[in-house]
Amino acid sequence: MVGPEDPTRMRLLDAAGAEFAANGFDSARIRKICKRAGANVSAVNYHFGDKSELYTAAVLHAHKCGATTDDDDGSTLAPPSEQLRCFIYHFLTRVLAVDDPDDWRRQLMLREMLNPTKAFEALLDELIRPRFLRLQAILRRLCPGVDDRKLDALSFSVIGQCFHYRSADRSSRG
Repeated sequence: MVGPEDPTRMRLLDAAGAEFAANGFDSARIRKICKRAGANVSAVNYHFGDKSELYTAAVLHAHKCGATTDDDDGSTLAPPSEQLRCFIYHFLTRVLAVDDPDDWRRQLMLREMLNPTKAFEALLDELIRPRFLRLQAILRRLCPGVDDRKLDALSFSVIGQCFHYRSADRSSRG
């Protein structure tokens, strides 16, 4: 069995991500992805099974890229305010890519959010929900005794403000 960091697999993920981001799932072509990755068409079957599984893997790869769990909330030994600062910094720079808005990863994620496919469920289960639960754990430490309803409101407020900052930042560039 080939590991997840296999060089051919990683080249296929990067090439597929860029192709899916530019053209969408239906218009993306496996041959074009393989040519860009310098891989044989059979490598897609070997590593992913089919185009749909390659797409799901590319979406997950786009969301994970460059992230570690330590980036999200800082050290659990740090004060909750510092953990929140680290979470927000990571969310803005990695998840919303404020430093590189034209990166294919951001384009693919936006495409998936606007037109969800079966990949969205995997994205939600594997990456979005755990990140949201980490945010809630940080906020619970900042606001002990807060009820679940208020905790949800605080969590969505943080995420919403990050999205607002991201969209306001983009509109200010013209």
